[in-house]
Amino acid sequence: MLGTGYTLRIFIEIVLLVFSFYWTRRIPDRALRPLLFIPALFLLRDILILFLPWQSINLLVDLLSFLLLVRWIRAYSGPRKADIPVFTVGFTLGLLLAVLEISGIQPLLFFTAVVPLLLLAIYFMVEYSQITIHNTEGAEDIIAIRPVALPLFGLPPLLFSLFGYSTTRVGQYIPLFPLLFLGVLYSYYIHRYLSQQEHNVGALTADIERLFDFMRRVSTVARSELNMDEILQYVAESAMQNTDADGAAILIVDEYDPSSLRVRAVSGFYPPPFPVPSMVKTKSSAFEEYFRSQPVPIAGDNVLAETVREVKPVFIRNSAQDERLKYNRGDDLLYISSYISVPLIASNRVFGVLSVSKRRRNRYFTQNDFTHIQTFADYASLMIDMVYTYLELIEKREMEREVNIAAEIQQKLIPQSMPSMPGVSLNVYSVPLHGVSGDYYDIFALNEHKLGLFMCDVAGKGVPAALIMVMIHSILHLIATPQRDPAVTITWLNRGLFGRISMDHYATVSYAVYDAQNRTLEYTNAAHHPLLILRPSARKVIRVDTRGLPIGIEPNTVYEKKHIPLEKEDVVVLYTDGITEAMNMEGEQYGLERFLRVLLRNVEKPLDEIAREVREDLSSFVGRAKQHDDQTFLLMKVE
Repeated sequence: MLGTGYTLRIFIEIVLLVFSFYWTRRIPDRALRPLLFIPALFLLRDILILFLPWQSINLLVDLLSFLLLVRWIRAYSGPRKADIPVFTVGFTLGLLLAVLEISGIQPLLFFTAVVPLLLLAIYFMVEYSQITIHNTEGAEDIIAIRPVALPLFGLPPLLFSLFGYSTTRVGQYIPLFPLLFLGVLYSYYIHRYLSQQEHNVGALTADIERLFDFMRRVSTVARSELNMDEILQYVAESAMQNTDADGAAILIVDEYDPSSLRVRAVSGFYPPPFPVPSMVKTKSSAFEEYFRSQPVPIAGDNVLAETVREVKPVFIRNSAQDERLKYNRGDDLLYISSYISVPLIASNRVFGVLSVSKRRRNRYFTQNDFTHIQTFADYASLMIDMVYTYLELIEKREMEREVNIAAEIQQKLIPQSMPSMPGVSLNVYSVPLHGVSGDYYDIFALNEHKLGLFMCDVAGKGVPAALIMVMIHSILHLIATPQRDPAVTITWLNRGLFGRISMDHYATVSYAVYDAQNRTLEYTNAAHHPLLILRPSARKVIRVDTRGLPIGIEPNTVYEKKHIPLEKEDVVVLYTDGITEAMNMEGEQYGLERFLRVLLRNVEKPLDEIAREVREDLSSFVGRAKQHDDQTFLLMKVE
């Protein structure tokens, strides 16, 4: 008959096993995964013991559990050279003892089993005790539960060395200690996960508010002070304040010498990230004067030039760990502890760089700061380029070019080239009615195997609609992540826009995220036309729709999502009503039925040919008839 302690162990192990497999699908923390196998090991051990009462089974499972514990802390600290020899010795002794027991040499097991077990237990506890926030990134989690982990996992080997692996009352209850630890550990991670989710909601709200405040203030400065130096100075100050930096600088490509950069704005104290003459180092006031007076060659060996040359942001969390800031490590005015620089891009051309730095020791930028500064740089680039365009307009007194300016703004928002992803082909057709389109689309890679497909129809035309597209573009690129599903993304986009645009400038939206790895599509619709999936294998069209109001109307709208598995050769279609409502000279509409008929007739062709066939059929249908709306469709084919 099983003892109470043994039965209790089986029950707790089953509960922990079910609990762990449920939560591992929800908590995106790879460090936790090694520990999820421990309850399974313990349960397997206790089942095997019923049929094979070998004490070596207990020993080998305990050795494996300590291996998994070390793997857990190594997920934070990184591997150590001693790991392999220690575990090799421990498991060699354990396997040897198992062979001895199976061979019938029972007396040797009790006296020698303690050796490998205590070896791994002591190694785990020593390594665990040495972890600090100074030598291990993200160590706060494992330090927080160390007072519980060490005694609950350290006591069993000591007790086993005194009592042995037995079926006595003591032997039955000893394994409960590590099970209690796992329960505490899972509870801690779940509490941290739920707290993080709550924090993320608050942080995302704050991020959107900061972004809009930045947009509003820069727009106000741009309208009231059409002075580029004033605008650039304000952008630098905002970037410094929103990242808690000690200094910020904006450099613009010299219009007279395109091979160099010129400092146009400095906020706070910003040491140049390159060597300077010794006499300049003696006074902080001399730094800015020297920095402003010297051109920075784009071909030079420094991070500012690298950012422009490579058209890629630079994030150096700790200057002590990056040779690119080797001149900024000393105990002088050049010292920088953390650094970010982001290229300023407009019309697919780099025209400058925005940079922020920290000088306080042991204070570093976070990944969140890096994301913020990239978003600010994107919006600042659009705004700066727009102001340049407006200044040119004022100089030439050509106010009739307003539509063209809005079209230029819009052209800078849409992708200049299609993202490349294995197993996917893309094609877009977009024709504005009068130079400025109310249609906006975006295609962007969320990671190496996830693709975002975005289609939007903004009510209204001209510069106001174009500026709303700037807002939508900026918020979308701030909140869209591989982990965030389309429904949550559109919900936050809607909340971000509400109250900041007039009611007559709402927008209908379709947003889909395609996972090329799993060949699945997640889709959310905000009062736009349904997404279409052409399936050649079945010669049919699948219409996918979800409920939801246009964005910008009601802040509490909760959007839905649908999950659709795709097949090879499927074609995904997003479109605006300018396609189906296009009219010919007789006043007849092109219609969804004809649109689908052309698509299905050509669905087995390459995507570029499908798009060409639709364009030619649409053009043949409307002839010379005047159109009344913008026309856009986006195609994606699974290959």
